Amino acid sequence: MKIPVVLHKDVHSDYEVTVPDVPGCFSAGPTIVQALENVLEAFALHFEGLVADDEMLLQVRGIEGHITNPDYAGGLWTVVNCTSFTRVWGSSGGDERSGRDQSLNQPRRIAR
Repeated sequence: MKIPVVLHKDVHSDYEVTVPDVPGCFSAGPTIVQALENVLEAFALHFEGLVADDEMLLQVRGIEGHITNPDYAGGLWTVVNCTSFTRVWGSSGGDERSGRDQSLNQPRRIAR
């Protein structure tokens, strides 16, 4: 699934990334590449919370559905590929060696 995101950059800040189709999902980074990588992780964690809470998953409207919203004026639009998060989900539990949650890397089928 390709999710539209919008980037903003102020003079004295990192690149901020917002996911308009996922209220409350945002991230930042010192470079565009890092900001986009970080928003993938933010999206994965947000998605995991939605699944765990049995909440409705997002309906992607695309860039065209948001481009006239004044909250996103002056932003740079792109899409991020979130297919691996939306098709399958990892097993719970982290990797004790890295301290990082490995559920993002180990797919399993989500059954309802």
